[in-house]
Amino acid sequence: MAFPVYIHGNYESRYALLGAMARELGAAFEERGCPVNPDEPVGSTPGAMIWFNSPASIDAIPDAARDPANGVALIQIFVDHPYALSEPLIDELAALPHYRLLMPCVDGLHLLRDRWPTLRVGYLAHAVPPESVCERAEGDREAGVIVAGSIHSEAELAETESRFPSQFQRPCREMVELMVAHPHMPFEQAADLVMGSRSMPTVPWAVSAGLWRLVSARVNRRRRIALVEALQGLPVEVWGLDPWREVCTGTIEYKGEFAYADSGTMLASTRCCLAWGPTQFQHSYSERQLLSMAAGCATVSDDRLLVRGQLARGLEVFDAARPAEAADLFRDLLNDEPRRLDLARRGRDLVASAFLWSHRVERIASIASEAITSAREGGTAVAAA
Repeated sequence: MAFPVYIHGNYESRYALLGAMARELGAAFEERGCPVNPDEPVGSTPGAMIWFNSPASIDAIPDAARDPANGVALIQIFVDHPYALSEPLIDELAALPHYRLLMPCVDGLHLLRDRWPTLRVGYLAHAVPPESVCERAEGDREAGVIVAGSIHSEAELAETESRFPSQFQRPCREMVELMVAHPHMPFEQAADLVMGSRSMPTVPWAVSAGLWRLVSARVNRRRRIALVEALQGLPVEVWGLDPWREVCTGTIEYKGEFAYADSGTMLASTRCCLAWGPTQFQHSYSERQLLSMAAGCATVSDDRLLVRGQLARGLEVFDAARPAEAADLFRDLLNDEPRRLDLARRGRDLVASAFLWSHRVERIASIASEAITSAREGGTAVAAA
């Protein structure tokens, strides 16, 4: 395998996450012998063009890459929920036979089938770079429990809610109550239950996406604050945006913002990590659990189907509807060093064996090859999940 790979590297994303992922994947392709972002023009040689999340517009993709005859597979790695996709952009990309959408999220995929029946979608598990794997698990670390992630302020949420017509505001709050009480309930199911019982008609994709953002943000604030408050009495460090400041009292210390590039150093200083999943997913996880395990932390996550199915060897889980379960787990881990060290070692070893970007290169290359072949043959094969 030695084909040119063009990976878009400039992104505007909180914590510089997407740019870091692009560099990490590029390094993994280079290790396999692929020239990454070579000087030769896109389309002069068959290869792949890869970007994380979304390009600014269809015009950000060179004309030569959009022409299927040039043999350049278009690979979009989208690390968010389907409702976060750009509807106009996917309208155009879905029509290209050599375009593939890869997602580590398996939530809401039925929405894509309904909105874009010809869209070719594949699953790609999250990954982290080899540098994130510590030489040994835990060791001498000062911090007890580390928590990283952001919440919106009540003022921000109220301002967002005020932009929606009044008939949506009460249903949104009812959806929030359902999803807080039932962590495995996705937004679309909560919307069906609440809005359907009110005989409210199905709304367009863009409106649903806006409601999803608001409801997810409200659930995120409620759930995360409840979890952190349940840890009162334990030595806890919280990293994230300023709205956390008012929550951090007693034994819970607010540490400020952080960059993705600093995650390894931050995690390497702590014994345990609350690696909660993104609130906009109910069954999928993010790179957060992988980074925590790789850094040799004893990792605790909210219980999700993919977490239980793929990561159970390297972490412990709790019911997000019962924050006290997380507090009990951390209390036991902090007081039981052998158990804590064993969990940390298992997590680190799991990431090193199966969750590095080098473990994803072959799958991406295989999907790129399939996309090029399918385009040349005029087929519409769907990338295998």
